[in-house]
Amino acid sequence: MEVEKILESLSHSSKCNDGLDVLYDIHVERIQEFVDGLTGIILFPERIKNTNSFGSLLGEFAREEFIPPLIKVISQGVPGESKWLADYLYALIKLLEYEWEGSEELVVEEDFVHLLGDWILSTGGGEISWKAATVLSRVEHQASRSYFLKGAVSESLFHMTRVECLRGVVNYFRDDARELLEILTNDKDQHVKDAAMGAQSFLEGKRSK
Repeated sequence: MEVEKILESLSHSSKCNDGLDVLYDIHVERIQEFVDGLTGIILFPERIKNTNSFGSLLGEFAREEFIPPLIKVISQGVPGESKWLADYLYALIKLLEYEWEGSEELVVEEDFVHLLGDWILSTGGGEISWKAATVLSRVEHQASRSYFLKGAVSESLFHMTRVECLRGVVNYFRDDARELLEILTNDKDQHVKDAAMGAQSFLEGKRSK
């Protein structure tokens, strides 16, 4: 059944069970087939006409199996040339926001961390820089430290990129947070300053408990 026919069937008492059967078959009986199909498509972004919609679909579908192929393809991306790169980074960010029940903490290769770290600092401070920082702020790795510390204080970067770098320091490198916050609570950018003050209050609350 086409989507329009499925929706139409749900609004008719005589056909609603037909529509429900189709939805059940898609979402329950054949769910793994869809997951496998989407996982395979991830590896070939050049075949996808609208990677923005595809990235949103992966995020909404929310399956842990999508993460490894996304990382693999993102690792091959070239900022400014790979038109799908921002959309794939978005999908990875959405997936990293989930807490996967029964799964161990995601471990990424150090080369991937250095790649994203380089993108934070060397891609002009725009969308790729911001999304690279957002990915790293959701993955614990010792190699992220220098990129977070440099990115957080770099006035050439988008303020949201800097805030993600600050978040990475607060989350994973708590020993460096106090000195960084002393700098950023006096930052010229009000967004960064507000984020730093919020982080400072958070850490003070942690210490008082």
